[in-house]
Amino acid sequence: MTIGSVWCASLDAPTGRMPDPDGGSGDVRREAWGHPKVVAHFLGGHLLKGFALDFRPSRGAFRLRRRDAVDVEAAIRIRLAALKALFFVKDFEGDPTYRELSDAARPSLLGRQVRVRFRDGEVLRGTSPSRDPGGAGFFLVPMDLRSNNRRIYVTATNAVECRFEGGDEP
Repeated sequence: MTIGSVWCASLDAPTGRMPDPDGGSGDVRREAWGHPKVVAHFLGGHLLKGFALDFRPSRGAFRLRRRDAVDVEAAIRIRLAALKALFFVKDFEGDPTYRELSDAARPSLLGRQVRVRFRDGEVLRGTSPSRDPGGAGFFLVPMDLRSNNRRIYVTATNAVECRFEGGDEP
């Protein structure tokens, strides 16, 4: 596995949250019962859609209440090490016909541009405020403003390559 210039959200961060790229309240936009909509992409290729009840990268695991569950007690525990990435989404279904613009130029105060490549060949591009190399993961904000993804938590240890694009290395 080749990892170049990898960084992550600090494990000491109290919340593991970052500002809302859509200009919201400066925190994760809340959905049902005060929890963000997420799609968990596992290493094996399967997905789970639901609400992240207590996501904090420093914990190594979180509880996910499936979107069709009515009882919070029915939440399941998900280990971050089992994930390729956790997508914080606007809508569970998205638009299957929309093709995200991976080369969109997004001016950002949220950090530097980064490119992530996974074992399954998927490539994500976005910006990240993280500068802490050697961690387990980091947040990525998609380049395309019309993306269904608000932000993505990438499990860096499960990526094939993570690297800064453009400019000098930090």
